[in-house]
Amino acid sequence: MPEPERLGTVLLCGASSGIGLAVAAHLAPRCRRLITSSRRPAAHGEWVPADLRRVEQIEGLAQHLEGEPLDALLFLGGTWEREAFSERYSFEECSPEEIGDVLAVNLAAPIHLIQRLLPNLRAAQAAKIVVIGAALSGLDGQARPEVANGASKHGLRGMVQALRQTLKRQRIGISLIHPGWVATPEVLADLEAAGQDPERTIPLEDLIRVIDCALALSNRSNLTEVDLTNQG
Repeated sequence: MPEPERLGTVLLCGASSGIGLAVAAHLAPRCRRLITSSRRPAAHGEWVPADLRRVEQIEGLAQHLEGEPLDALLFLGGTWEREAFSERYSFEECSPEEIGDVLAVNLAAPIHLIQRLLPNLRAAQAAKIVVIGAALSGLDGQARPEVANGASKHGLRGMVQALRQTLKRQRIGISLIHPGWVATPEVLADLEAAGQDPERTIPLEDLIRVIDCALALSNRSNLTEVDLTNQG
């Protein structure tokens, strides 16, 4: 099998830490131009600061790509409520601002961003959109108590399914990946602090392989939805 062609222009949102940081490091030497976006500085690519809770900053990010074909848009960021995924989480104590921020970042931001960048994606030969969902938000049939995070991730799935109806006519692929605990430095530190087994995590390299697969497909194929789970 021939080596995959080098990617053209890629925009990666959520590049300053965790999964986004690892994927940015992997893609930087593999694409002609990597643009990274986050609130905090990103270590790889051309960093464009943006707070994706704010529509005007999404517009500013899109203007950075004005007129340029966009081969891939990766939305790998996300946020959740205070004390999420712990016994200390309390829905009753979540403020309206906190709930609004989770919904804005996890759901509204990718909707606005994809809408704004459709002309750039159409201009590419085999454009791909990759979105990270979450297997830890009830999508695997195991309901979680984090209300705003769970609602946003279920909404994200609905967004991708609806968009696929429009994008397939334009030969733009869109993939939704639901990983469990991925072995980022942050997750491993949390597990260690809690005295839990790091073998519960999914290797970062495995998630990156799935993303590479989605990006390597022609415009005649699409990786629709992937549940990436731990075997332990």
